[in-house]
Amino acid sequence: MLSAFAARRAQATADATQTSAEEVALAKQSTVAPTPTSLIAKRKQNPSSKSPPPSRKRKKDIKTQVQDEVMNLEEKPIHLSSSPFVPRAYSPSVAVLHESPYDLEPESEQLLSTFVPSWNQNIFPCQKENGGMAIYIILKPEETLTFIGTIYLTVLQGSISLLGSTISASPIEHPVFASKDYPTATIEALEADSAPFAPPPAKIADAVSSDHILISIQDLNSGIEGLMKLFDSHASIFTSRSDFGDWGLREFFPIQRQTPQLRTFQEPYSWKASLDIAHTYPESPRILIQGPKGSGKSMLSRMLVNRLLSRFKQVAYLDCDVGQTEFTPEGMVSLHLLTQPVFGPPFSHPRDPLRAHFVGSTSPRSSPDHFLECIIALLDAYRLDVRYSLLSEDEGESLDQIPLVINTFGWNKGIGAELISRIETSAELTHVFAFDSSTSDPIWQQEEAEPLLNVQYVTLQPVKPIRTQHYQNQADKRALMMMSYFHHSKIITATGSFERDTWNTDLPLCAMPPWEVKWSEAIDAIILVGSGSESVELLEILRVLNGAIVAMVESSRSQASESSTTGTVAYVQGRPPPSPQHSHCVGYALIRGVRASSGTLHILTPVPIERLANVRVLVMGEIQLPVIGMLDHRAESRTLGQVAGVEMANVPFLHWHSTKRDAQGAKKLRVRRNLKRKNQM
Repeated sequence: MLSAFAARRAQATADATQTSAEEVALAKQSTVAPTPTSLIAKRKQNPSSKSPPPSRKRKKDIKTQVQDEVMNLEEKPIHLSSSPFVPRAYSPSVAVLHESPYDLEPESEQLLSTFVPSWNQNIFPCQKENGGMAIYIILKPEETLTFIGTIYLTVLQGSISLLGSTISASPIEHPVFASKDYPTATIEALEADSAPFAPPPAKIADAVSSDHILISIQDLNSGIEGLMKLFDSHASIFTSRSDFGDWGLREFFPIQRQTPQLRTFQEPYSWKASLDIAHTYPESPRILIQGPKGSGKSMLSRMLVNRLLSRFKQVAYLDCDVGQTEFTPEGMVSLHLLTQPVFGPPFSHPRDPLRAHFVGSTSPRSSPDHFLECIIALLDAYRLDVRYSLLSEDEGESLDQIPLVINTFGWNKGIGAELISRIETSAELTHVFAFDSSTSDPIWQQEEAEPLLNVQYVTLQPVKPIRTQHYQNQADKRALMMMSYFHHSKIITATGSFERDTWNTDLPLCAMPPWEVKWSEAIDAIILVGSGSESVELLEILRVLNGAIVAMVESSRSQASESSTTGTVAYVQGRPPPSPQHSHCVGYALIRGVRASSGTLHILTPVPIERLANVRVLVMGEIQLPVIGMLDHRAESRTLGQVAGVEMANVPFLHWHSTKRDAQGAKKLRVRRNLKRKNQM
């Protein structure tokens, strides 16, 4: 049974049906479509008139009439294009008739590659001297080629654009890591403005003319695909279905059209303008990039480095984002000197820093003073050791200034905004590239700092994050970077021309042979930093170190304590971290185990042994090894339910089944920002 409200509504529908003939007749004489306001106007003229409540029989008749009208509408298709009404003038409040979604045809997939391959005309497979396979591709100016995969890219003639970098003809083989979860790599052919550095192979010499761009592509064979085995959800981010068929390479997948599995990137105009400003600046620029989380700071910083390297031989990069680092694992700030463009996500290019300092957390929130001291020490290192460089040329030596790119964190409120302001005043900047944060959090109104003198401020448009089926959150990216760091190594090529990045994942971390270090002879100090570290006593230090990630620090000042000379553990409760002005973090180590009976630590580290001679201090913070690093990914171990030959129930540090009788402290640590410790009051 219909309610009284539904009955009155149906009565209004019936009244509207009775007047439809008159309105259609008026519409044929008028060019403006009738609106429902005509019925409302009639009611307003006589507001006291009310229709009597319908009886039960009347309700049934009304219900039957409405159902019949609905069935008639379903049987008769609506064709908006044949409507007698013409579009009205534009209004921002109501959609124009021709903008109706029913008038739009389904959008076709976006075309990513304009290059049309043709075998033995613009694509030529060739055998390399080392036995590998290479593909030579002939491009015309303004043609594009988008791909997924891991390759070596060499420009043999002309020049191309890739991820903000302009690459001219040279014998350099550029490693490119193009994944699905990061913006896809697109090669854009530029003008053929550079002569070939060497004649093309005889097989393709007749097909190449002076206005062509010639590139070669070959598989990278870096082993990074093995790293993806550790993360089942990211196992295929470097592979894809090729729209052009098989080109004979195992790690190269050209893409023609956009798909939901790919993440494309349309460079905003403000980004192009900012890159041009930095590239055309008459002197060596010093640029700071700031903005909220997810605005595109890391992506812009990579593109900025690539663009500056097309003009300068070296670019300094200061990474202040301890949560989403670019070249090192989380928890440290670092200064790098780059000589080659960066093509790939952060975990694909770990680098040894020129100078680095351990903060011990993924945010400067717990120790802002120490964080700022580390940044100022790195800025001093840039001014004193990096900014001016002697470059030898044929005519002699010339003094050249090295530009600086500073990438900051996304914490731009309260103490975070104050830290960024202090960095700005200490860096002697020429430019500040700031992402517009007006819509990031309208509730919080942050007071804007006064602009610095002689600094050019450029406002950038933030990019919208796009989630694909291979989306990685911040914790996933940190875990991937940490695992990449411990499985990464560099090898010298057969020609000795450059070092290659390789990843060896044949053995899990729990099965790798560690270094055995006697703490009474090799370690002068063990220091704990971070929230709660001051409460750890000497009797508990070995338990704390077991299975921990520690920073290996060189210090120019003696850190030896009385305990280190007596043979006991060199730990002093509540000791401050080493001074950034007199120390340097060379890398991370995993303490695989502690043997108290012999006074030794079992340590895993990717840092070369020759760099460990001066490491005498271990600093532990809040950085932890991801759970995936404690597991055994080998198939035989998974089948037998073991980790490195040990039954799963007997593996330390891991808890397989949660019960209500869990021991104290067995559950995941829960961070509460509203509770303060005594030293934070």
